[in-house]
Order: sequence, then structure tokens, then C-alpha cells
Amino acid sequence: MFLSVFRCWRVQWPKKDELCCFNDANEVLKFSGGDALKEVIENTELYQLQVPDQAMQCT
Repeated sequence: MFLSVFRCWRVQWPKKDELCCFNDANEVLKFSGGDALKEVIENTELYQLQVPDQAMQCT
């Protein structure tokens, strides 16, 4: 299955405390609520993968 190089997004997880960040969306939702998770999702950035041309061709 090939999803596409255009479906990759970079997520910046918010800080949980002074030393570490949340690990995933579930943790953000559990400790900070839905509004915080919505903000995280709205601020994701497209992550452009560097894929060789040969990998993009179907045979």
C-alpha cells in the first residue's frame, strides 16, 4: 500500500512541564482537553519527504 509523500505532517507537541513534552494526541486530550488538541492539529506543518524518483514509479 502506498499512501503518498503528500500525507506527512509534522506535529509540535506542547510542553507537559519544564522538562518534557506530551508524547501523542491522546495524552494532550487527556491532560489538556479538546481545545488544546485542536490547536495542536491546526498548527501542524506539511513535512515534505525526499523520495527518489525511482521510488515514485509503479512497475
